[in-house]
Amino acid sequence: MKKTIYVADLSDSIRELVDIALKDYIQRGYEIERFSSGSDLKQHYICQRCREKCVLVTDKTEPDLIILSNDLPGARGIEFIEYARKSLMDKVPIIMASRRSALGELAQEYDFIFIEKDAHFLDNLIKNVDDFLGEPEEDYPCES
Repeated sequence: MKKTIYVADLSDSIRELVDIALKDYIQRGYEIERFSSGSDLKQHYICQRCREKCVLVTDKTEPDLIILSNDLPGARGIEFIEYARKSLMDKVPIIMASRRSALGELAQEYDFIFIEKDAHFLDNLIKNVDDFLGEPEEDYPCES
C-alpha cells in the first residue's frame, strides 16, 4: 500500500528543509507530494477523492499525513483544513506551521497540530511526525 505525506508551503526552501527532515520516512517508503499553493493541494485532493469514488482503486488515495503552511496562495492552510474536515478526510493527521501563533487557537476546533515557524520548527515538526507515523528505526552498525 502506498504511503504518502503531502507537504504544502509557498517557499521552495521550506519544502526542501522538510524533505531533508523527512529523509528517514522517505527511506521507509513514504512518498512526499509537494505543493506550492493551497489551490494545487485542494485540486489534487479533490481529484484523488474523485478517483477513489469513480474507479476501482487498489491503492488508498488519502495521504497518511499533511504538513502545510497557512500562508499559501489560492487557498490558505486553514481554508484547506476546514474543507478537508468537512469532506470525509477527518482522520488524516494535519500539521500546520505558521509564524502567526494566533492560528494555534483554531487547532482544537479543526483538529490539527499547530507548530510555529521559529528556530525550533524542524525539531517540533519531526517530533509530531514521529507521534503520528512512528519513529523510524535506526540502523545501528554492528559493534565488534
